[in-house]
Amino acid sequence: MSNPDATQVFDSCGPLVDSGQSLEIRMRQTLVRPTSGNGQVDLLHLEGPDTVHLRVEGPQTELLASDIAGVYPTPGSDDSPDEFLPHIALTRRTLPWERPGPQPGAPWLALLVVRSTEFGRRLAGAGHPVSSTQVGELQADFPTSYDRIRATGLGDGSAVDVVKISTSLLGDILALDDLRYLCHVRRAAKDNPLAKIDDDRDLAVVVAGRLPDAGSSASEAQLHHALLVSLEGRTDLVSPTGKTTALVVLHHWSFTPSKGGDFEQVIRSIRVRPLGGV
Repeated sequence: MSNPDATQVFDSCGPLVDSGQSLEIRMRQTLVRPTSGNGQVDLLHLEGPDTVHLRVEGPQTELLASDIAGVYPTPGSDDSPDEFLPHIALTRRTLPWERPGPQPGAPWLALLVVRSTEFGRRLAGAGHPVSSTQVGELQADFPTSYDRIRATGLGDGSAVDVVKISTSLLGDILALDDLRYLCHVRRAAKDNPLAKIDDDRDLAVVVAGRLPDAGSSASEAQLHHALLVSLEGRTDLVSPTGKTTALVVLHHWSFTPSKGGDFEQVIRSIRVRPLGGV
């Protein structure tokens, strides 16, 4: 039998109702007093509607600081071995499964790791690929992306952060069939410092499907960008068309990886950073 106080890992944690969905709650309450002859008197008289209409809302275009338990590698770091997968831990355990992904049953969040030079010369230095815009501004240059983003309920005036990435590069670094394996829920052990972050000790973890690349010992490591992107309703990515795609970015940070070194260095890194990070 497993120890309920130890760290546990679950493959997913779906919500009872998805974000963006509406539902009705119908209230029923009775209060009666028995009378002689097996009768009863109703003591409660309700007036007005007995139905409450609700709409479930959750993060869709950005995350708050309170939504993030931690990320790995540390933003701005240059000493994270390239043998560990970048990842982000979320305090909301159901978040990756609250909206429909690009395929049935797939999460709607993905963590992309991209080298600066893969975006072209303009980012060869310290530039960043994420830009702030409005949904309507995407229509002219990214009509397919615009249609899919609008279909999620966002209006033309909705402010979003986006990354514009070549379709061929996206196909190389994002495998849609692997999305379900790159998100999980980790329930921290009671004595784990992470258990203090959330009352139920549960964190949703989104892992990148690509290792960073520190290059060879003769070359300097490149700046890497970690991008938590929305794939909500992005069925167009199953068979993408066009040379470039626009994706909504909920959170992003940059880091420069280091060479993993020998076995001893890797073991030391694991000792100080269990499981390589969060």
